[in-house]
Amino acid sequence: MGDISYIPVAVWPPEGDHQDLNSPRAAEKKGGRVMFDESSARRESGGNLYMDAKHMLQDASLDHFAGDGEDMGTADSALLFELRTRNRELLRAVYREEERRKGVEVEKNRESERVKDESTQLQRKLNGAKEKNSGLMKQLKARDQTIAEVRGELAGLKDKMQQEFKKSQTGWNIVSKNLALIQKMRKKDNDMKRLRMTDKMSRVMLERDAVSALEKLKPLEQKNIELLYENGLYKSRKSKLVKKMSELKGEVEKQKNNAGRWEEAVRSADKEIELKTDELSEKTLDIQTLKEEKNDLLGDLKSTTDQLQSTTSEFERLSHDFEMLTAKEKTLGANYGSLTDLYNRNTTRLAEMDAENGHLKQELADLRGRFEKEQRNQATLRAKHDALLQRYSEMKEHSPMLENIPLTKKNKSALKLRKRAFEREMGELIGNEMPHLFSGRVMSKLILETEKSVEPRGNQT
Repeated sequence: MGDISYIPVAVWPPEGDHQDLNSPRAAEKKGGRVMFDESSARRESGGNLYMDAKHMLQDASLDHFAGDGEDMGTADSALLFELRTRNRELLRAVYREEERRKGVEVEKNRESERVKDESTQLQRKLNGAKEKNSGLMKQLKARDQTIAEVRGELAGLKDKMQQEFKKSQTGWNIVSKNLALIQKMRKKDNDMKRLRMTDKMSRVMLERDAVSALEKLKPLEQKNIELLYENGLYKSRKSKLVKKMSELKGEVEKQKNNAGRWEEAVRSADKEIELKTDELSEKTLDIQTLKEEKNDLLGDLKSTTDQLQSTTSEFERLSHDFEMLTAKEKTLGANYGSLTDLYNRNTTRLAEMDAENGHLKQELADLRGRFEKEQRNQATLRAKHDALLQRYSEMKEHSPMLENIPLTKKNKSALKLRKRAFEREMGELIGNEMPHLFSGRVMSKLILETEKSVEPRGNQT
């Protein structure tokens, strides 16, 4: 047996023990990344050359031992087989150790690469954070400078704010006065409406009365015309009757005269008859003739007396009718005069009411003009007030102190503290002057800047 104190490692990884730790598949199983770098490739190539050299030496030594084994006995052959087996086991152990070392080295390289990547990313994040921090610091400095300028401007605008508040208070006082005037105007307008309605109703009633009076007057006028016509007829008949009565009176006088003459003639005849009864006894025929004449004269006297009585009764009846017509004419004249006076009074009253209505219309037009003017003033003041409230609500929703500042928790808390301090400071200034506009927050600089472009003094009031 030769010297076997040095057993060369000649067996390259046994079958089933080889693993390529740098392969993508092995990297996927380990859950890492495939690492290919020049140092690991150089180390792997050097190891392979070394193992190839050892493999060649092992084959040479084994061939040497195989050549020597022909002269060895069975015991030596068994020992050689055992040594070869032991050599293979040791080589496997060495290979495993080498593979473990390579795996540890690969893991170290992989960990170092990961650490390098993380450090690179952290460095980038750090650089970005530094740049962002520098930008934030610049913004904070600019914002602090802006806040300082705003505070300086607010300190300078304090008097202007107070003046604006006084103007607003004056405006509110004017608004209240205007509201009181509007209430008075409304009351006066309502009174005027009532008066107008009363006047309208009275005018309607007067028109109705005038129409009814005219309607009543029309038949009276017609009747008056008829009565005038009848009166004319009666007057003509009266004149005829008067003429006839005068004729009848003449005839009655004539008949009376004739009757007197006939009575005197009868008396003289009676006297003559009595005186000449004896004388005329002889003259019977003459007496008979005279008696007949006497009877004729008595008949004529009686008929004349009857005619006189009938003429007298007709005259009395006509006189009564004439008196009735005269009284009726007087009554109709009085009624026509009263109706004419009533019509004239109604016409005068209508003219007066038309004139009064014209004055009331003019006064109503003036009141309407004043009321419309007050409404326009009130609408202007309400529009100004609404605009102020709108700007104030917009400023409450969009605070200028929060623009272009990243809203981190720290910045939020700092800004809230600054804002509360600012609101307390301004609340002490304007809280007591305009409590109806201050509700825990403060109108900012924008409202004051917009209030600089105010309207003329007439529009402000």
